[in-house]
Amino acid sequence: MSPGGPSYEQHRQQGRRDEHPEKSRVEVRIDVASVNTGNAERDQHLRTADFFDTDTHPEMTFRSTSVRMAGKGQLIASGPLTIKGISREIDLLLSLLGTKAIPAQMQPMLGGAKQVASFGAGTTIDRGDFEVGTGSWAATLVVGSQVDVDILLEVHNR
Repeated sequence: MSPGGPSYEQHRQQGRRDEHPEKSRVEVRIDVASVNTGNAERDQHLRTADFFDTDTHPEMTFRSTSVRMAGKGQLIASGPLTIKGISREIDLLLSLLGTKAIPAQMQPMLGGAKQVASFGAGTTIDRGDFEVGTGSWAATLVVGSQVDVDILLEVHNR
């Protein structure tokens, strides 16, 4: 989520770095119950059926169906974003933040990875498309309808 907004624990992300970006894939699963806005009461409310209904829908997911170049150090991953069991096609802009070689002594504990790359990814969604914020929360006077989704990824290359 956007700076100052909720943060979530990310369970898994996958990517494949290749000379041909169209052969890459991006998969993200986020544990929605891990929401942390810095306010425990608000966090608990976000977990209810009014917002994310984490008892029924514990994860939000994204899985790319295509990846293409968008500019120097940037890719666009397209595919379904699923929140509360509702899927919508989105474009997720990925920007390379940097790469670094992993020291030989650390490679075994990282599954043989020789290099790490960091990416920032983001898009904007309409929360109503996913039925997030229902009932009296559907009005956008208190909670805006447009939500920035920001993801930081670390990818290990073997």
